[in-house]
Amino acid sequence: MTLPHVKGQMFLGSANDVLSDPIDFLERNVRSHGNTFTFKLGPKKVYFFNAPKDIKKVLTENWDHYEKEKGLKLGLGESLLTSSGPTWLRQKKYTQSFFTRASLNKILTDISLTSTESLKNTLSGKPKVSLQKLSTQVVYDLVLKVLFGVDNFKKLEIVDAINIMTDYVLKRGSSKFPAPFWWPNKNNRTFKQQKNLFFNYIEELTQSSTTKSNDKNLNFYSDVLLKSALEQNEIHRQSLTFFLAGFETTVNALFWTIYLLLKHPEKSQLVKKEALKSQPSEKINDLYKTYPYIKACIEEAMRLYPPSWFRSRVVIKDVDINGVILPKGSLVWVSQYITHRDQNYWSSPEDFMPERFLNETKIVPFSYFPFSFGRHACIGREMAMTELVCIIRDLYQNYDISSSHIEEIKPTASITIRPENDLVLNTAQNKL
Repeated sequence: MTLPHVKGQMFLGSANDVLSDPIDFLERNVRSHGNTFTFKLGPKKVYFFNAPKDIKKVLTENWDHYEKEKGLKLGLGESLLTSSGPTWLRQKKYTQSFFTRASLNKILTDISLTSTESLKNTLSGKPKVSLQKLSTQVVYDLVLKVLFGVDNFKKLEIVDAINIMTDYVLKRGSSKFPAPFWWPNKNNRTFKQQKNLFFNYIEELTQSSTTKSNDKNLNFYSDVLLKSALEQNEIHRQSLTFFLAGFETTVNALFWTIYLLLKHPEKSQLVKKEALKSQPSEKINDLYKTYPYIKACIEEAMRLYPPSWFRSRVVIKDVDINGVILPKGSLVWVSQYITHRDQNYWSSPEDFMPERFLNETKIVPFSYFPFSFGRHACIGREMAMTELVCIIRDLYQNYDISSSHIEEIKPTASITIRPENDLVLNTAQNKL
């Protein structure tokens, strides 16, 4: 089968367009070429698939025909987020037990208490606060508590290092002529500096967590990693991975959810009404049943602004995707951002309509995949959703929030979908 091909520059292919604005590049070419097309990133041929039937094939079948791209290994080494094959399978086996619903039920009270306390510390006595600061601080506090059992580890400047590292990885992956990693140019030096900063941060964090390992409260570091009989360097790598995976994606999901609610006051009122039920939830099933509209708002926000905007794999064995043969050495891409906004699968795709997730049977299978699908679906998806429901519930239950001027905030595609600018919130203690 001959597919439409995006014509690019002689040696670079479409690398410059992808680096400049990858979302715009994909949107334009889906409009021009349809659901399936190819393009070049330097010498690499990329196959892009947008139809749900193809996405299902890519994400859930023939897993042994692919491996992950190597970009994130520069920062994380061999970890669950970057490894493939037997190494990945071994790492998933010893980490996944903590992220089951049964395990998360045991820490639901901790999640709720940490959310409430962090919101109080961030908002009390502050009539105005940055939405980015609010989202970052609350999720930071939750990640420290749930993953490491640590309170009050005040090193929030690490966020800048994370952003610099992920931007570097994305740009390097799309570059036709990336400088050798050992070459001391400015970008490589900056990346290595930020990587060392991040490694030192995780070292301090895990040391702090170790001193509290006898705490009765469960946490991922002391109850999984320290009991796994792993070597110290692998414990370190997995700590890095789970901090990174559990932090930035959840920060962005929280930011976009609150932003969309502020843009739609009628939805905010429904959220507040539901949040004021104030019913304690000891199990995640109860949490979701008590706050279905809050959960639907988060799911709809992740449809419009998915935490991860695309998935890329390297083909290591020729593979057939519904009649399209992908040769060994090529790349395959699917994009949550593109498929989530496709009018062929979603009515009014640009509109914020949480109600669509109150009846999920109407959603086209494999047209919604914020956490991916298959063997490599996000292991922390249940924890992320639980945290987000608790934060939104606690925020609207205890505070009135608004914004005097809500500008349109554009998404910026890095490894995640970040907001291009910020929003100032007006906050007040809820008088109800």
